[in-house]
Amino acid sequence: MDDIAAEWLTKVEERFGSVVEIRMVRAHAGAQPISVLFFETGKSGQVRAVTFGLSQARRTAWRLAKPELMVIMNSTHPEWGLAAGYFASRYFGRRDFSYGETFMMEQTLAPDTMMQGMLVFAPAVDSEGEQIFEISRSRIVLGGLYPIYHGEDQLVKEWGLEKFWKERKGFDPFDPHRPAVNSGWSSS
Repeated sequence: MDDIAAEWLTKVEERFGSVVEIRMVRAHAGAQPISVLFFETGKSGQVRAVTFGLSQARRTAWRLAKPELMVIMNSTHPEWGLAAGYFASRYFGRRDFSYGETFMMEQTLAPDTMMQGMLVFAPAVDSEGEQIFEISRSRIVLGGLYPIYHGEDQLVKEWGLEKFWKERKGFDPFDPHRPAVNSGWSSS
């Protein structure tokens, strides 16, 4: 483990608790490897994972801070965290991972869902300050990844992130079985 990775591990454990497993993900041969850190959540049936490696890419949009990704799901399947690593590896250096961006795959994200993509938005942390980390003269900001169904990526583009996210009554972004949002979804 290099110095920056060790510093990241120390910082995220101070903030979110013990890392119980670290797995490496590569989207394909030759792709940038991404570490996925799985945390002890204290809650049965919940996956919490954070990536490391995405922030090592260079993007002109990342002048003030670089992203890493966080996933929290009401599930026992580690594939949720591994999906974050997959997208970070697949789009390393090619996408910004800014709020409202969507990432889709052909297959489902995990065995307990029919969802095939992820949406980047604010991470599920207690305060805004918990998503910012100062690491070796760099600032890293966590982006939350939330699962979406095929077609919801288009609704995010049509409606905008705020309408998609905030106007849905009963919308639980941590539920792998939540109903799909569609153009006829009632906001009441």
